[in-house]
Amino acid sequence: MKKMWLIALLFLVMLYAAPMIGTISADDDDGDDLYYVGEDIVTIEKADVDGNIYIYNCSNVNITNSYIDGNIEIENNQGYLKINHTYIDGNLIISWSKHGEVFNNEINGNIEAHHNEYVAVKNNIVKGNLIFTDNTALDVTGNTVYGDIEYKYETEERELDIEVSDSLAEIESEFENEEMENEFEIDFSTGEGIVLDLEYSSEVNATEYELELEVGFLRLVEFSKGESVQTIDLTELEYSSPTVTQITSADGEAGYKLESHLVGQTFVFQIIVYIFPKYAVIDDTPLNPTEMKITIVIEDFPYQEDDGALALLIKATSEMEMERESMNDEEDIEIKSDTATGYFSWSNEASVDDAPRPVNSTVTKTDEGSLIALNYPHGTEIVHDPKLGVSILLAVAEFPWLYIIAGAVIIALVVAVAIRMSRPRIQNSMSA
Repeated sequence: MKKMWLIALLFLVMLYAAPMIGTISADDDDGDDLYYVGEDIVTIEKADVDGNIYIYNCSNVNITNSYIDGNIEIENNQGYLKINHTYIDGNLIISWSKHGEVFNNEINGNIEAHHNEYVAVKNNIVKGNLIFTDNTALDVTGNTVYGDIEYKYETEERELDIEVSDSLAEIESEFENEEMENEFEIDFSTGEGIVLDLEYSSEVNATEYELELEVGFLRLVEFSKGESVQTIDLTELEYSSPTVTQITSADGEAGYKLESHLVGQTFVFQIIVYIFPKYAVIDDTPLNPTEMKITIVIEDFPYQEDDGALALLIKATSEMEMERESMNDEEDIEIKSDTATGYFSWSNEASVDDAPRPVNSTVTKTDEGSLIALNYPHGTEIVHDPKLGVSILLAVAEFPWLYIIAGAVIIALVVAVAIRMSRPRIQNSMSA
């Protein structure tokens, strides 16, 4: 009787623990839709799903290397969401979720992302449209889109303040809601070359987090046949005081343009910064309110060789560990805190004499951070558009390790007791 009772108890414990520790996969060929509600982990890997997938109020979702003959709808995902190398014959819709990454997929319909805290959509083939509404942070690059790209912004704007002195423009951007408050500051200084210094701070559940990333434009180096021809130290030249101009984006949002350029030289080296308190579209590129677009302009450089190419050396410094990330059409260096990622990113393509040309880049680690070399082909006018900013990651749900450990310990104890009590008792003949 005791043995039966313990087996029943073991079954109940395993039934309770299963939703906490189970990794769910799907291989559905019968045409039924799949529903996942309230699961801690949902894994769909190497699956052939002949229907729709609905995922609601889950914590961590991973869909990879699968074929989905229908739609995927994900709502209120509270942890990490990753979808990659998957064919979706319908639409992919992600809404009200914490952190979503959609990479290297083929979607026969639309990708839609609405009211999410962070979504990255990169290197996908999309036969339909990309539709984005009111996402806190958005990273959209490298996609092949057959339809349209739509950005709809309903979120409240950040408070943006800019102060300008002789050689310094100070930009402060603040945001606060019931869950968190954050602030990022960017100093645009021209006293010793052009330097952009980004500082970010946030407070979540009474805990403060900070990060800082500084980017300075050091030198222009002409090279030919792999050899350096001449070097111009940009930190020793004179620059105009930063100017601020109010502008309007392509989608009608009001923002600011800051600019500084070399003074007293025969060639042009100019840095232009664009920043907006809300999402905006500049030159067909979406710009988050926590990042700025940097336009580098080099004109009439005094080449000494007819085939001379040009390298721009940039120093990125931070007290935090710096990592390099590479995508098909973009490179960046990143620093990370628990609530945000600071980054300086650049496209692998620039405009050289009004034509798109490749940009080869190298990143060398230093004691203070990284030395970045952006290598441009020979040209009279070179225009390149990096970005400097912060991706905010809010309160991502923690993986339930405590539940897993506790469940495993309980199961082990119950099994041990059940085995011990199921053994036959041997009476001691001396006490009989």
